[in-house]
Amino acid sequence: MSYRRALLTRWSRRDRLAVLVVAVTVAFLVGTTLLVFAAGAQTATIAAQFDSPGSVTAHESPAAAAANDPDAVVLPLGNANGTTVVGIPENASVGGVALRDAVPPEWQVVTPDEVRSPRTALAVHPDGRSVDTREGANATGVDGAIAAAVPNEGVPLLSALAFFVAGTQQALVVVGVAAACGGLLVGVTTYSVTRMSVRDRRPTIRVVRATGGRPRTVLGLFAARAGLLTAVGVALGYAIGVIATNAAVNVAVVAGLPTSLAVQVSPRAVRVLVPLFAALIGVGIGSGVIASWSAARAPPGSLTDPVSGRSGADTGSSLVARLRAAARPRILGWRPLVPTAATLTAFVLFVGLAAGLAGVAAPIAGGAGPLDGLVDSGTAVETTTIVQPGSTHPVSSKLPAGYADALRARGANASPEILLFEVVDGQPVPARGANYTAFSRVTDADLVAGRAPRNASEAVIGADAAATLDLAVGEQVLLGGSTQPAVTQVRLVGTFEAAGPFDDQVVVPLATARSLTSVREGQANLIRATDLPAVAPGTGSGIGVTGLSTPGRVPAEGQLRVDVTVRNDAPAEGTERITVTYRGTTRTIEVTLAPLRSTTRTVTFPAGAAGTATVQAGDARRDVTVVPRDALALEGVPERAPPRSEPLVRVVNASGAPTRATLTVTNGPWNRSVSTGSNGRTRLALPATPGTYTVRTTAEGATAAEVTVTVAANATRQVETRLAVQPDTPSTLVRPTATLRLSNPWNRTLTRRVQLSGPGATLDREVQLTPGQRTALDSRLGRQPPGEYTVTASVGSGTDATALNATYRVTGDDRIVAALATSGRTGTSGIGQAIEVAFGNFGLLVGTLVGLAALMTVGGTTAAFAAAVAARRRTLGVFRATGATPARVARLVLSDALRIGIVAALLAVVLASVALAGLGAADLLVVFGVRIGFPTLAVLVVCAVGAVLLTLVAAGLALVGTLRAPPASLLADSGPHPPGMNGRSRTRQSHSVGESPRAEPVGGDDDD
Repeated sequence: MSYRRALLTRWSRRDRLAVLVVAVTVAFLVGTTLLVFAAGAQTATIAAQFDSPGSVTAHESPAAAAANDPDAVVLPLGNANGTTVVGIPENASVGGVALRDAVPPEWQVVTPDEVRSPRTALAVHPDGRSVDTREGANATGVDGAIAAAVPNEGVPLLSALAFFVAGTQQALVVVGVAAACGGLLVGVTTYSVTRMSVRDRRPTIRVVRATGGRPRTVLGLFAARAGLLTAVGVALGYAIGVIATNAAVNVAVVAGLPTSLAVQVSPRAVRVLVPLFAALIGVGIGSGVIASWSAARAPPGSLTDPVSGRSGADTGSSLVARLRAAARPRILGWRPLVPTAATLTAFVLFVGLAAGLAGVAAPIAGGAGPLDGLVDSGTAVETTTIVQPGSTHPVSSKLPAGYADALRARGANASPEILLFEVVDGQPVPARGANYTAFSRVTDADLVAGRAPRNASEAVIGADAAATLDLAVGEQVLLGGSTQPAVTQVRLVGTFEAAGPFDDQVVVPLATARSLTSVREGQANLIRATDLPAVAPGTGSGIGVTGLSTPGRVPAEGQLRVDVTVRNDAPAEGTERITVTYRGTTRTIEVTLAPLRSTTRTVTFPAGAAGTATVQAGDARRDVTVVPRDALALEGVPERAPPRSEPLVRVVNASGAPTRATLTVTNGPWNRSVSTGSNGRTRLALPATPGTYTVRTTAEGATAAEVTVTVAANATRQVETRLAVQPDTPSTLVRPTATLRLSNPWNRTLTRRVQLSGPGATLDREVQLTPGQRTALDSRLGRQPPGEYTVTASVGSGTDATALNATYRVTGDDRIVAALATSGRTGTSGIGQAIEVAFGNFGLLVGTLVGLAALMTVGGTTAAFAAAVAARRRTLGVFRATGATPARVARLVLSDALRIGIVAALLAVVLASVALAGLGAADLLVVFGVRIGFPTLAVLVVCAVGAVLLTLVAAGLALVGTLRAPPASLLADSGPHPPGMNGRSRTRQSHSVGESPRAEPVGGDDDD
């Protein structure tokens, strides 16, 4: 066998170990790339329905917009008394989207005839009335213009898909950083193994050089050897990476984790992996050249084992000397320190990156998740995030924003928010719609510049986002629609600092966010809350009584019908038992309701004896009048009436049903009777003489009933009125309706002015009623926090006006808070949920990569310690030959590994921290628009401890083969050449009778 073939193909156990280490490293890189591409593919799939039909760009003037893209639709912008005015040509559209439908509803739209100059593009009268260019053309200037076009080169009209695509590109930058770490490990491994190979083959190299071989021949052989080792490791690592990532996903599926990642080698992944593999093989070849450089260029006669001088061990007796002696490795020396520190630096760096990624997507504001505390997020805030159960993504979640009112009423901080995925200058920007005051209370955000937004055209930006996008207070930012085609422009009026990913976001008012999404008025994607009251799990179903309806009159000993309206205000389906009580009797109904749904159930009770009684269900109460079975009642008889008027009256029985009866009007000698029809109605003719008259009604088998009426010349014909609020016990999520019922009992047409006022509603109109006409006016009231409220109404004017009021009580905050507190997703931020769901299961992604990184680090460190252990084979052989047990030898080596590991771990933490700080300063650690945070001190401590443990594991693996070998083989030369060619063992031994031998190195290594 030629020396060339021997050097290239004769691989020792250490060489095979090197192949395995390179394979594990490549498996990590392959797994990282495949998982990131799988995650990116899934996010793109989720957002595929949101592909943008076009894009928009902002310009200083319409002329500049037209010059930039002659084919674009130019929309000049102006301002009229604080209202943005936009000129949109008739039927203008981009990509099938009507531009009139894409602008915010608060923008005022006009139709300019043509765009000539900034002064004539758009005109607005000083009074705010918009006109076209034919009149008042110079009334105002133009603030700028928007150009809309089909090519997606500006801000997308629909940004969701572009956000995820750009975010995946940013994630690939982080993968590149991880690849650099992997390349470092490959270089360290191949260097260590090649150096051992060079040492073992010094006699061969000496013979090759002595017989005329050139240095470049030796360098080429060892470079080829290292490249071959690396190439085999790359091929094996590729297979391991593909198998391991698919296995991890399958295990997650079997374990029931919510993941939908589909790992496959896509063409995009191949375009990344092939150059990566080539670079790694190049690193391996370069490491082989460096490791063999000195031996290849040295004179043949010098290629013998060098005899080192004395080690310079500190043999003094001072405390410092003793401490130095205790810290100095006894067997291995400091040879493994540099490669170990290099591999551990790569490990700590990657764990720091993984911690930062976890900080983007995992719990950042409390102790609710396994990845809590991985990122320095400032003051921790215990946060609960509530989303609609069953929603596939927080963007598809729709919750009543009124939940926040219920939570705030109980002393909690609550912020209803809408998630937005924006792209600005080609960079993904996470944004959200929120009231900044509520947002700051649950996020612990502080304004450091400017002020909070005051209207829909203003926004604030996080300090990190401002740095990433190079934006400042006062600048205008163009935003596209997030989940529906739209465009708006906001002015940044403040900069805030907040914990974690919130510092990387733009916060716009809720009204602005709704114009960019499909979230309707009164809704939000999620509710974030802090300081929730303590609620035992399962105590809140969210179902409660919102209405109770009973007849006004019930005959004695009859049946009372009670209609109970219940509503589920929780975000999840619930079941509740509702108790209804009446005169000591209880009825229970069980209700199961879907979220935000209501139903009405009916129960009956024996009415009992005549009198007044109360029905109660939950917080709702209703008084019931029980009358004798033969009682009659007169309805519609006015208290005052003009002479000769004829009001329409009705006679009803005890059940409230109309009945035939006779009515008699008497006053002294005046006595006149009239009979009702089958509908119980009749017109009651009143006398011309003023006075007080008694109206008596009688019917066969019934008890007579009578009322009085005053006939006066100054009496006016009043409209019969009744004001009610339904439901009268609503929850904070329900918008009750105030109903004013009007009836004209008179025999002439009446016109009245009607005014109604209540929380969140006003009504003012003139109503005309023909004789006998009835009508109802409804006004929907606003949602209110718990408390008692009053609705007032006025019918008529002046002294003759009829005033009415109705009260209602908003309830349900306790049960809503209980339902929310037990059904929320604690400790998870909204952006964290979005990315977690988009990635299928972010814990799977990070966990798999951290596991591969740990294996990669163990492999690289094992290679470094294998070289050190191989260099001390004869020393260890002396120990074994003189009676030391394998356990004794293992303790000696592992104690050295501990000393080396502690120093290497400290160096690794320092170097990795500097690297992370530098990468962050270079804006290379931004993922989905969020800067990866710097690891906390706790994470760095955990990394250091983990690095030391990995060092001990690596040293143990490197020592296994040596401990199993017989002492004679350790004392023999370990290379592939005859014994005796590599020099002598130089150890100094001293031991007393009964002790195991203790060896201290006199010089350098046994083999160098």
